[in-house]
Amino acid sequence: MNRPADIPHETYERAVTLCRRFRNASNQEELVARVLMALDTKPGRAGLTNQQAAALKFIERYQDEHQAGPTYDEIKDALGLASKSGVHRLVHALIERGALNALPSRWRSVSIRRAA
Repeated sequence: MNRPADIPHETYERAVTLCRRFRNASNQEELVARVLMALDTKPGRAGLTNQQAAALKFIERYQDEHQAGPTYDEIKDALGLASKSGVHRLVHALIERGALNALPSRWRSVSIRRAA
């Protein structure tokens, strides 16, 4: 595929590299979302899907009320998801995006990454 004239060479090369890195994405929409999130270096909520934004809002509200992160079951119930695997995908997409912090193998370790 040739680089479109309106996209800078460096941006195009980085996008190609990211496409290769995310080649295990389940579909083209997920691939595009991951590449766009990776190209945006500033953490924040821009570029989130509606479901990711809803999850982030719930986690933030829960953390403010309980001074701890919610469990995957609590997120699942709040968002009306059928399984915890959907929560896992959402949480890890938010971690990749830079909106959340999480400690591996720790219960309730998900927390909002606050802007400095």
